Amino acid sequence: VAQKIAEQLETTEIKVVETFKPLEGYVMGVEGDQVFLNIGNKDGVVKGMNFSVSRTKEMVDPVSGQKKVVQMPLADIKIVSVQEDVSVGMAPNGSSKGIQPKDYAKRK
Repeated sequence: VAQKIAEQLETTEIKVVETFKPLEGYVMGVEGDQVFLNIGNKDGVVKGMNFSVSRTKEMVDPVSGQKKVVQMPLADIKIVSVQEDVSVGMAPNGSSKGIQPKDYAKRK
């Protein structure tokens, strides 16, 4: 009985860690309102998930002179199709126009 409980706890721990790990990837391309990401069901992406797409930009603080990295929000997308290592999201109302390959996508 103790062995069975230990095995169940281990499985539960793995599921909890997978649930809370950040789900992130990058844009591979854009066609119309479709945004193609380099992550899929093997990474935990499922149809209906929402992602925020942003672009990393390095800027210089005018006061300190230090370089800082800023995530510039571009659009939110909803996943409509998932394959093993690719997923497709739809951006509402033409908001995909500013999205480019290599932009960052993180689950909301």
